[in-house]
Amino acid sequence: MNTDSPTCFNILSTDELHLIQKQKARVTYLKGENIIKHGAPATHVLYVVIGLVRVYLQAEGSTKQANLRLVKSGDFMAFSSVFGEPIYSYSAIAMKESVICMIDKNALKDVLVNNPDFGMLITSRNYQLEQRYLSI
Repeated sequence: MNTDSPTCFNILSTDELHLIQKQKARVTYLKGENIIKHGAPATHVLYVVIGLVRVYLQAEGSTKQANLRLVKSGDFMAFSSVFGEPIYSYSAIAMKESVICMIDKNALKDVLVNNPDFGMLITSRNYQLEQRYLSI
């Protein structure tokens, strides 16, 4: 993943890195742009390369929002999609210009299954964090 690689990607083999590299898109979002919309199909896991993202819930038909967390450089979002969550469970908006790597959830899942050290490293960190906030 070149120079924007988080430390956790350092334990991947060349083939695993190549698989993820082929199945990702790098997108720049300006301050205020929506990154994830609650209810949209969850096709990717998102990694914040640079920036700051606010993750929130919004009741349907309401303008009120409940902030769940701030996601900073080096953090993942939408990790629950790897575990079969078909839609995004929350919305996310760029708080400042942010560069996001959108990694295909199936490619990431393949790497997680085939590399248990990598799997344990990011799965335990990200899935538990997301589920804790979603249970609020």
